[in-house]
Amino acid sequence: MWTKPNPRSYKLNIDAAFHDDGTGAVGVVLRNNSGEAIAGAAQPIYHVLDAGSTESLAMLKGFELLERLGCSGVTVESDCLDLVNACTGVIELFGPSSAILVEIFAEAQHIAGISFQHCKRDANLVAHNLAKHLYESKSFIF
Repeated sequence: MWTKPNPRSYKLNIDAAFHDDGTGAVGVVLRNNSGEAIAGAAQPIYHVLDAGSTESLAMLKGFELLERLGCSGVTVESDCLDLVNACTGVIELFGPSSAILVEIFAEAQHIAGISFQHCKRDANLVAHNLAKHLYESKSFIF
């Protein structure tokens, strides 16, 4: 299940929907330490190569939201273990998402107090359902 972030901090849940035809969508939800959703964003994605790249694009969308809001002290949660492990330095990822990861690492340096955490899909349902809904509706939410 989803857990609240520490006092005076935020939690950003990210997720993506990817389809074999190269389309998908991303969804991100920012919550405060009371568990209240305070912001979110979603965007359809076209011409993506794999699920990992789509998950990486979701993280970039989340960073865009954090920058717009000026948030710091954020735990980024994703159900994509490879992405979390790459962001924490546990593994190096090579492949279609490599260029996106370079941008993620650069953007993360601008967010004070950022950390990354893996979560199970059931703890990431709001972001997952947002991405899924967006994919089905082909709209843009910010």
